[in-house]
Amino acid sequence: YTELTALSSEVHNIEGTVMEISRLQEIFTEKVLAQAEQISEVHRTAVETTENTRSGNEELREAIKEQCRVPSLVALLLRDGQLLSPLPRLVQLEVLAPPPWYPCL
Repeated sequence: YTELTALSSEVHNIEGTVMEISRLQEIFTEKVLAQAEQISEVHRTAVETTENTRSGNEELREAIKEQCRVPSLVALLLRDGQLLSPLPRLVQLEVLAPPPWYPCL
């Protein structure tokens, strides 16, 4: 009889342990699924940020090209003397010499 009681007690302990493992496994599954949603959101945000950065870089390139076109046209007209012919030659030279940081050099 003692053996049977010990065996029954051991079965109850194992049953409790299995139930605890099942409960912990459910919590683990919930946490993994929650992290999967967060990881998906982070991935989506990273892709969106990359696209926005690429688009912004393209817009910057176009803006720099536009910025370079206008002074080039003005410089061409100045060089021909058609735009500022009544102004002193010194003023014309200052306009034709852009600063060293100017992106269109």
